Amino acid sequence: MNYLKSEQFRLIRKKELYLTISISLGLVIAAILALYLSLQADGHFPYGTNRFLYLNVLSVFPLILLIGFLVSRQLLGSDISMVKQSVAFGISRNRIFFTKLVLTLTEFLLLCSMGILITLLGGELLLTTDAIWKTQFLISVFNLIPLTIGGFVLGFTLMCLTENEVVSALLTLLLFNGAFSEVVSFLEKRIFDHSMLSSFLPGALIKQNTEQFLAKSASITTENWLIGTIVILISLSIGITIYNKKNL
Repeated sequence: MNYLKSEQFRLIRKKELYLTISISLGLVIAAILALYLSLQADGHFPYGTNRFLYLNVLSVFPLILLIGFLVSRQLLGSDISMVKQSVAFGISRNRIFFTKLVLTLTEFLLLCSMGILITLLGGELLLTTDAIWKTQFLISVFNLIPLTIGGFVLGFTLMCLTENEVVSALLTLLLFNGAFSEVVSFLEKRIFDHSMLSSFLPGALIKQNTEQFLAKSASITTENWLIGTIVILISLSIGITIYNKKNL
C-alpha cells in the first residue's frame, strides 16, 4: 500500500503529465471551435456537423495510442534507479510492474473519458446535429475500448522490457495500423489463396469500426473484445515473465 501511494504521489507531481493532458484536451477543444466558428461564418459549411467531428475522433486512433505512451512513460524510462531501490527494499517486481501499469492506465482512461465527453458536448451543442451519429459514435467508441486498453498495455510492456520508447511506440503502432493488416492480407492471399488472420488484427478491426460508423451500421462487435483481451493477456504474461528475469 505504501508503494502504491508513493507511486501515485510521484505521478500526480509530474509536470509532463499535466502538459500532456492540457495539450490533448486542448486539441479536441480547438477542433470543435474551428468547426463551430466556420459554421457561424458560413451557415452552409459542410463540415460543421457532429458526424464530421465524430469521424475525425475515430480516425485518430494512432494519436490516442501516442498519448497513451506519453502517459505511461511518466513512471517508466529514467526511473530504473528507483526500481532498483524498490527491489532492494523487498518490493516484488510483480508489484512494481502492476502498480505502475494500473496507475498510468487509470490516468490514461480518465483522459480518454474527458476527451470523449468534451467531443460529445461540442458535437451536440455547437454543431449541426443528427441524432443517429451520436448513437453510432457511442457504439464505435465502446468497440474501441478493449483495443485501446490492449494497445496501452502492449506499449507499456514493451517499454518496460526494451527501455526504448521509440522502438516500443513503433512496434505497437505497427500492429494497430490498418496498412499493416493489409500487407498481411496480401501475403496471406499470395501464400494460401485466401485471407483470414489479417481480418482479426487490431488495425483491421479499427478500420472496420470506422467504416461501420460511416455506413451507419455500427454494432457491438465481440471480435474487438476478444482480440483486445488476447493482446492484453499475451502482453502481460510474456511481459511479467521477462521482467521478473530482467537485469536491472
